[in-house]
Amino acid sequence: MKNFHKIFFGIILILCFNNEVFGSTLETEPTRAELISEVKTVEPGKSFWVAVRLTMEEGWHTYWKNPGDSGLPAVVTWELPQGCRAGELLWPLPERIESGIVVNFGYENEVWLLTEVQVDTSLRAGEEMTLKTEVRWLVCRDVCVPFEKNLNMTLPVGAQPAQADPRWNGYFAKTRALLPQTARDWTFSAAAQTQSVQLKIVPAWEMAEPPIQGMAFFPEENGMIDYSAAQQFDRIKEGYHLTVARAGIAAKPYLKGLLIVSSGGEKIPILLPEVIIKE
Repeated sequence: MKNFHKIFFGIILILCFNNEVFGSTLETEPTRAELISEVKTVEPGKSFWVAVRLTMEEGWHTYWKNPGDSGLPAVVTWELPQGCRAGELLWPLPERIESGIVVNFGYENEVWLLTEVQVDTSLRAGEEMTLKTEVRWLVCRDVCVPFEKNLNMTLPVGAQPAQADPRWNGYFAKTRALLPQTARDWTFSAAAQTQSVQLKIVPAWEMAEPPIQGMAFFPEENGMIDYSAAQQFDRIKEGYHLTVARAGIAAKPYLKGLLIVSSGGEKIPILLPEVIIKE
């Protein structure tokens, strides 16, 4: 019965995403989107970073690339000058947002979604580079409201290396610290239990200081785990165990996503590559 309610809630939310009436009942918009560049000038043939900054009013939240039991992730579509390219959208570590039996993964207050943009060599010093993007995102509180906005930015092309914009250096640095890291020399394995999966994590010794106090798994895709079930963290001789409840009889045969590692008072997002579950 609990899974039925989750599925029903998800269907209702998708319907809300296409229902503009919800937005029209608000006195003020609970969210806004901005396009921000880390640099003030760009250099031909080089890349630079931009961010879509989503800001939410208190009590509202938006979603990670896997929103959890319900919700929709932000979609960013780019229109760039010929020959210029935008990389993938990079997502900082999410929060676990609970509402009754529904568990979501997302962001409160604000989130910076980073993209690396490659400048074509055909651009010349003295010209301008215009970036256009369409952003679609969903924010929720007691209702869910879809938003769509077109954002534009024009940057001068310089003959020298790109000039950083000091207004935003700290924000980009803070967001990069929240991006998933590849844990080199860590090893992972997963074994099926009756209704759960036991993930074994063996970190590289040089990366185990300060000691790890806890871990949480955020799946990259639906159908891996039961989001509302508690995750059990244990220290073992070789490393650590993290036990998670499976999604059900149709659960995927692997785990993939983020491990949020609590260490030294910090939360560190570690990429968990696809780990096949041994039955």
